[in-house]
Amino acid sequence: MVEERQIPELVITSEADAIEAIQVLQAAVAEEADYMVRFDGFPRVELRYEGEDFKSSIPYRLFPPLVEFQKALYHLYAQTRYGDPKKPLTKDEKEALEIVVLVGDGSSDLLIDLERVLQALSNLREKMTGPQFVTITIAASVLFTAHLGWKNWLNHLTDVEQIHSQEALSEQETERLKIVTGALSGSSVRNEADKAADVLWRGVLNQVRENDKVSVGEAPSIDGETAHEIAKKPRMVAVVERYDAVYRVFTLDSSADHEYKVRLHRVSDGLTFSATTESLSMADQKAIAAAVRDRSHVDLKINAKVLRGKIAAAWITGVNEASEQAVQVE
Repeated sequence: MVEERQIPELVITSEADAIEAIQVLQAAVAEEADYMVRFDGFPRVELRYEGEDFKSSIPYRLFPPLVEFQKALYHLYAQTRYGDPKKPLTKDEKEALEIVVLVGDGSSDLLIDLERVLQALSNLREKMTGPQFVTITIAASVLFTAHLGWKNWLNHLTDVEQIHSQEALSEQETERLKIVTGALSGSSVRNEADKAADVLWRGVLNQVRENDKVSVGEAPSIDGETAHEIAKKPRMVAVVERYDAVYRVFTLDSSADHEYKVRLHRVSDGLTFSATTESLSMADQKAIAAAVRDRSHVDLKINAKVLRGKIAAAWITGVNEASEQAVQVE
C-alpha cells in the first residue's frame, strides 16, 4: 500500500511569519516541493481613532472608505483568478472575500481582519506552481499590514519625510521590503495589490477631522491636519532607467526555469544591487553563469526602476557582445 504523502503546512500569524514563509516557498520552487499555507490572525489592520465622534460611537464617514477598500479587494481577486480586475465576481466569491471589521472598547479601536480574504486568494493555485503562487499572495498581504505595509505606503509619497519623518524605514525594514517586492516582481497581481493598499491607507487618513487623531498599529498618532496633508500627496511612481555597464556577478540563483536572480557590483563605481533576468537567451544565461564561475566581469544591459534615487527593482535584458572578452578578476 502506497503511503499518502503529507504536504507540510506553513501557518502565518504575523508579519515576521510572512517574510519567513516567502523565503521558504521561494526555496521550495527550486526543490520542487509544495506547502499548504494557512493564515491565522494575519493580516490585520489595527486602527485607533481619538476625537469627539469616537466616544462610544463610530461616525458614518468611516464606512465609505471601507466599501472602497472592499471593492479594491474584489479587483485584486479578479486579477489573480481571471487576469481581469474588472471581471464581475459571483455572490459566493464576494462572500468569501468579505472583510470583517471588529470594534474595540469605547468604539475608538477598529480591527480590519483580512485573514479570510488572503486565505481565499492563496487557495487559487491553478495558474502557476503552488509555491510560486502562494509566495505572491503572501507578499501582497504584507502591503496591508499595520507595520511594514503602512510604512511602505508612507515612504512612497512625495516629500513624506518632511511630514512624518519618524516613519522612515529602518535598514531591517528595507531589507524585508526587498524580499516582498522581489516576490511580487513581474507579477500582474502587484498593480492591483498596490491600488488596494493605496485605497486602504488614504481612506484611513481622509476621514480624520482637524481635531481628531488616528494611529495605525503601534505607529505614532497623526492629527487631523497632518493626516489630510499626507493623504493629498500623490504616490511616487518609479521611473525606469537604463543601467547598462560592466558588472561583477557575486551570487547566482537559477531556481526558476529560464530565470536567474543575481547580485551585481558595478565596476565603475562600486554600486551594488540585485537583479533578475527577463527572457534571456540561453547564450546570455551561460555568459552570466560563466562570469560567476570564472570571477570575471560581464557587460550587461539592465533596466531599473528608480524611486527617490534608489533602485527599487532591476532586471537584466541582455549581455553585450563585449563580454566575450571578459577579464578574469584575481
